[in-house]
Amino acid sequence: MKLNFLKAISLISAVLLGAAACQKQNESEIHDTVVIKTVLNATTPATLVGGGTDAITIFATCDWSVECEDWFTVEPATGGQGISESVITTQPNTTGADRTGTITLKAGTYSGTYTFVQAGK
Repeated sequence: MKLNFLKAISLISAVLLGAAACQKQNESEIHDTVVIKTVLNATTPATLVGGGTDAITIFATCDWSVECEDWFTVEPATGGQGISESVITTQPNTTGADRTGTITLKAGTYSGTYTFVQAGK
């Protein structure tokens, strides 16, 4: 009888451990990410030589932030999970050459970049 009890306990323990191993780890399986879904191209105001303002749509799985270069801003530069809208404002390009702007995106453990070109002539 004692042997059957120990077998039953062992079997139950194995089943419980197996079930726990097969469960999804919800938090660790969700990957941190943030992306800008708006395309800034040669006809959008922020990319023109005179500078300008465009709305950009940001998708994120958690809290996010952006960092920019000194000749343009993104406001707001932080947000939360979901879909957000920010505004990018570029200064006039007086360099005479096209310049590339880089926005650094951060969300949790994720870090990425978004680039666009502002006309110089």
